[in-house]
Amino acid sequence: MKKKPNYFLKVIILLFLLFIFFYAMTKSGYYETTIKKRTILTEKKIREFENDINNNEVIDIDSYYSVPKEDYSSFASSIGKKTTLSLSKGLEVFFKNSGKVLKKLFW
Repeated sequence: MKKKPNYFLKVIILLFLLFIFFYAMTKSGYYETTIKKRTILTEKKIREFENDINNNEVIDIDSYYSVPKEDYSSFASSIGKKTTLSLSKGLEVFFKNSGKVLKKLFW
């Protein structure tokens, strides 16, 4: 008789591992470091804004507010992207050639 998989235990273990991961991230100071970098950037832009006001320069909000671009690419995502592109090209060539073969066979 086969033993049924215990999904509840798997979910509990997964939640525990996630907790350990986030706890370690908090204790290492990763979150605080990212917040501090944003604060430093904001203080720099405030000083720049105040200098522009003192120098009677034209003020545009877009020059002081910039949305940071997050780069979520990794080794795995680049491999996935290359695999997808090569598969799509291969399938495209396959279907083009299979259409020609079918035309020659039946028409």
